[in-house]
Amino acid sequence: VNEIGIEFYNNLIDELLANDIEPWATLYHWDLPLALQNEEDGWLKPLIADYFVDYARLCFERFGDRVKHWITFNEPWVISILGYGNGFYAPGRRSNTEPYIVGHNILISHAKAVKLFREEFAHQNGIIGITNNCDWREPLTDSTEDKAAADRAMEFFLAWFTDPIYKGDYPPSMKSRLGERLPEFTQEEKDLIIGSSDFFGLNHYTTMYASDAHGDAKDDIKGNGGISEDQDVALSNDPSWEKTSMEWAVVPWGCRKLIEWITVRYDAPSIYI
Repeated sequence: VNEIGIEFYNNLIDELLANDIEPWATLYHWDLPLALQNEEDGWLKPLIADYFVDYARLCFERFGDRVKHWITFNEPWVISILGYGNGFYAPGRRSNTEPYIVGHNILISHAKAVKLFREEFAHQNGIIGITNNCDWREPLTDSTEDKAAADRAMEFFLAWFTDPIYKGDYPPSMKSRLGERLPEFTQEEKDLIIGSSDFFGLNHYTTMYASDAHGDAKDDIKGNGGISEDQDVALSNDPSWEKTSMEWAVVPWGCRKLIEWITVRYDAPSIYI
């Protein structure tokens, strides 16, 4: 244990509380220790869940007397797709199979950490959950195909990580399209994961139009919400939309529609944006 690191976070937490700022601590924001990647293949191996639980226990023990809001993972989609799908982020791997293995191991790691928190640290009276990122996908036209494409894009982007927690398994569209490339949960794992979030953590950035690609999906947009050819969805922007400095369209109504989609699909969970 790096005690200097522990001291840093103790000082930070104490200073936040001294200034009436309630800390929400995120356990994992993409920064895997290099040794776990080099020696254990990182998120590709189920063993990572045991390391994550050990790490979570340390944080609960050292900080849980003051931290009452915990987030296990920030944006598992980024870890999976940008790290192992298109290689934009560390560890820079490119695969159409590894992202789904990584996502699977992240979900199990999350659920095991939550189980630990609820069973051994309930006396701390905190809450724990996971935060996912998702952009809104608006159907380009009113056609049945484009509406289905938009919904499919949402499932590959968000429901990939939230359906197992709220429904007990991956979305049907992912299971049918990915086949053996999508790992299967055991019944024990399903029981472990379902209900494993006290709130719906959401990071939202932008909106795009979605249409059926008719078998000609191109992976030319960073952040398509997954592997393009697996979804068979084409994305586009409205040229009139204002853009941020990161070239993300500013579309306020997309945030509202996303919240409505989550509310309907998951029976109105508590959402923190």
